[in-house]
Amino acid sequence: SMKRGGYIAPINRFVSCYVDEGVRIPDFLELECTGLELKEVVRIDRVSFPDGVRMSRRVKEHHRIIGTVFGARADGSDEDDDENNSSTEETTE
Repeated sequence: SMKRGGYIAPINRFVSCYVDEGVRIPDFLELECTGLELKEVVRIDRVSFPDGVRMSRRVKEHHRIIGTVFGARADGSDEDDDENNSSTEETTE
């Protein structure tokens, strides 16, 4: 399961929403991450919309994916510890 150190690689960073009149536009939406597994696809149904805010009907099916879970495995090994991993990781700052 997802544990401390895991992260979601975003696919869609924005969600088109309708906000009812008189309701403040939220600064952020909350994402329920309980029970997420490594490499699981996170979908829009895990997003908590405040009262008076709802997802736009114009959001296409492929835009309902938020991202994918990455990070360390529950057994302590990194996700890059695959049998066929022959690439070298490079980082730039």
